[in-house]
Amino acid sequence: MTRPLRIQYPDAYYHVTCRGNDGRKIFRNHDDHNIFFELLARSLDIYSVELGAYALMPNHFHFLVRTPKGNLSEFMRHFNISYTGAFNRKYRRSGHLYQGRYKLFLIKGRQSIEWAMLMELLYRNCNVTQSEIGRMIGGIDYSAVSQARKRLLFKMQHEPAWAKRFSEMQNKLGQMSRIKI
Repeated sequence: MTRPLRIQYPDAYYHVTCRGNDGRKIFRNHDDHNIFFELLARSLDIYSVELGAYALMPNHFHFLVRTPKGNLSEFMRHFNISYTGAFNRKYRRSGHLYQGRYKLFLIKGRQSIEWAMLMELLYRNCNVTQSEIGRMIGGIDYSAVSQARKRLLFKMQHEPAWAKRFSEMQNKLGQMSRIKI
């Protein structure tokens, strides 16, 4: 069975997340974070991808990225191979660091319900305040984050399809961590 194609196009926004193999840590210490950021900066520069926000957990990471050239797959392949190689060399190991392919959620527009879902997921799962979310996703005021989250909660209460979609996103993220989300 073939893998589904990734939806890619210029100027798209994505929420990207990647989990350690078998839920294992992908960061063992602060030095691993430094290596991660160095390789991330290099990959962002090579592929002209813009990082809007990130969250690092011991066993996974989240990115909010914009791809002006529509090249997310190339960027993620380069970055994940680079960090895996560095991690494996440092700890004298071999094999996969990540469990399967990275997961992505296409965010269709800055005012869309998908942005509100991203805000809600960050708020619930990453221990990020509304003002921090506002700064991470483009310098919007915390009250705009609050309003977007309120609109999302209203939509989820009155339109079951949106509640189902949010629940599916939440479940996918929950599967990426040993900690129940």
